[in-house]
Amino acid sequence: MNAALTIEQSSFEFTCIRWREVDMDKCPNYSLGCFLEQKINFEDFGSKIKSIRFLPIIVPDVIKKIYPNEIVHHRSRNQLGLYWQMDYDRIMRSTIPECKPYLADFFLEVLEIAKATKPIRGFDYNGFIAAVKAVLPEWLEQEPEV
Repeated sequence: MNAALTIEQSSFEFTCIRWREVDMDKCPNYSLGCFLEQKINFEDFGSKIKSIRFLPIIVPDVIKKIYPNEIVHHRSRNQLGLYWQMDYDRIMRSTIPECKPYLADFFLEVLEIAKATKPIRGFDYNGFIAAVKAVLPEWLEQEPEV
């Protein structure tokens, strides 16, 4: 069998950790990451951060301690890692269309937490957050891919 693998470098590595009962369609992280990749260039905000890895964690309270909230500046990769727990009960109560705006607000909330708790000299958090806020309405209006 012949197989080819193409690995693309992405500035926005978005995925999620989710409990098995959480519908995958309630986690549009990949879609958000692909959208931001097209709209935002990290070079506009300094040279210290070249990518973001964003992993919302959607698990029940019983196992939350296995996945602690964490914000990490990976200096060797110039990457900001955002590993943060979403409200599991809210996700479970939400419809699929309600999850998309929640994810957008959640991403902005975690960026604000990162700005307050993990300052990175040479990275313009305020400018980056403003740029994300400016383009999120367009992502929210997009129809889901089938």
